[in-house]
Amino acid sequence: MIFKRGGGASPSGPNDPRMLQLAMNAAGIGVFLYDVTGDQLSWDARTRELFGVPDHDSVQPADIMIQLTHEDDRAWVARAASDALDPKGTGTYTAEHRTMMPDGSVRWVAVNGRTDFETVGGKRRAVMTCGVVRDITEERAIMDELMVAQTNLATALDAANLGIFQSDFIKNTSSWDRRAVMLFGADVEGAQLGQREIFESIHPDDYEEVMAAIQRSMDPKGDGEYKADHRIRGADGAFRWIGVRGKTEFGMHNGKQAPLYQRGVVFDRTEDKMREEQSALHVREMNHRVKNTLSLVTSIMNQTLRSSEDLDDFREKFSGRVGAISSVHSIIVDGTSTPARLRDLIESQVTPYVPDTGDCLEVEGEQVQLTSERARALGLVLHELATNASKYGALSVAEGKVRITWARVREDGHDFVDIRWEESGGPTVPTPERTGFGSKLIMSLLGKGDGSFAKTDYLPGGVQVYMRVGLEAD
Repeated sequence: MIFKRGGGASPSGPNDPRMLQLAMNAAGIGVFLYDVTGDQLSWDARTRELFGVPDHDSVQPADIMIQLTHEDDRAWVARAASDALDPKGTGTYTAEHRTMMPDGSVRWVAVNGRTDFETVGGKRRAVMTCGVVRDITEERAIMDELMVAQTNLATALDAANLGIFQSDFIKNTSSWDRRAVMLFGADVEGAQLGQREIFESIHPDDYEEVMAAIQRSMDPKGDGEYKADHRIRGADGAFRWIGVRGKTEFGMHNGKQAPLYQRGVVFDRTEDKMREEQSALHVREMNHRVKNTLSLVTSIMNQTLRSSEDLDDFREKFSGRVGAISSVHSIIVDGTSTPARLRDLIESQVTPYVPDTGDCLEVEGEQVQLTSERARALGLVLHELATNASKYGALSVAEGKVRITWARVREDGHDFVDIRWEESGGPTVPTPERTGFGSKLIMSLLGKGDGSFAKTDYLPGGVQVYMRVGLEAD
């Protein structure tokens, strides 16, 4: 009766076997019966349809279902069927596998059966297996899509170094994936993150702000957004920055609106914070540099104005001195860091004043770097020396020569660079009657009380300047 579809009288009641047949028809379930003794398989039309042979007879050889199984699944399905007939086993047969349709398409089926055994002459043997077959093609397609989505999500989370978490506010429990546990500084092996572990890991200076963010995210009147960047203590005791972003789900609990769940991500913000701090430091440093540069330009303007004979003289001197500051600034910025190389500074300030003919400039010294403030002032000093040499000294004649040498020295625990400017072959330069801009600038550069000093000699063979410049930060 169970293998008959359609026709016949209606079921007389819930205990009528025909009720089962109608339910199975409605669910699209097929049935089969394997007679172990007769080695024959009986299957209904639905089962034959699911195995791709709707026109086959209802009674077939025992291995017909194995033969119609997809070739990639056939071996393990045969082993499962054999195990279901083993008198030492449970007699249960469960398999999800593929079958091939006449049009070449693939169908997934779930087969569940149970074997009846009998004992004859003290030996237990299988008698028959009865089971059902169900189409799970759509279910498998959905599962495959979910697996692809989960794989894509896992790949994205891994690439972004994101950990995920979920909190159940009703049960007061939280679950964290492996990466989130690591980011919170816990021991990954079997780690469990509860409220105590989380709160104890938060930096004391960030604790109140984090608590306030949590409370805002749990307020049913708010948007449920949780956003916090804070420091946590790792397993090694060191602190690092993490970012946490979450969204709270609200619903009714005990008759009122309440937070139910919160799901979100955790990510490492240590490098971001380091970059932000470095950027802020650069802004403060640039602000300091700009103020100092403006102050220096103002001082240069006032001193140049006092020493100029007329407006044209002022314009020429002031433009040259401001240009010297600009070129020094370019050296500092192009170096992408505060220190400026002394050799670059000399070449930028002196070379423009060297005649194209003749070997009249000699530069020699080891690699030395100057702080930005010292580089600006020394650049102006070199500019003044080069300007005066081109007008009145060694660079004003073809036979003249300027030799610039320097060397690092250490004295009383401080680092300095000794610089010598030596002119030769030029006209005699008399000792000036009053202190000029260059001399004042040298004193401004070196008058810092750190052991720096300068000495200028106006010799018959040419001007000679000896400077000791501190290398430590101002």
